[in-house]
Amino acid sequence: MSKPYEGTLWRNGKYVDGVRFYDEREWRYVPSLDSMLQYKFKPSLTKEEFTADDIRNYNNTKLQQFKLSFSPSDIKYIILDSETEVLDFIKKLRYIKAKYSKDDIDLLTTRIITMEQIRKDF
Repeated sequence: MSKPYEGTLWRNGKYVDGVRFYDEREWRYVPSLDSMLQYKFKPSLTKEEFTADDIRNYNNTKLQQFKLSFSPSDIKYIILDSETEVLDFIKKLRYIKAKYSKDDIDLLTTRIITMEQIRKDF
């Protein structure tokens, strides 16, 4: 199953209409169907199953075995749209310092490049 371009979002026990998921600009990892079936994991939920907190939570727990792991050293580029986003992004990186070392965060800030820079310089 993949994420739709836009649609309705279920969050905090209610629907939010008109959400454009594309704006999140996230990449999604979808495990192979064979691996999900091997672990007896149901690859998709019905609307009723998804909105039932206990069923959704149970499936989210089972989904943890398919989690991708990576470290800051695996990141080669962080591409932002414009220079105006850089400082705010660095502040957000520093906010997650509990998970990574100060050196990791400092290294990540050196990987930031903007689309403005790419268009001008390359």
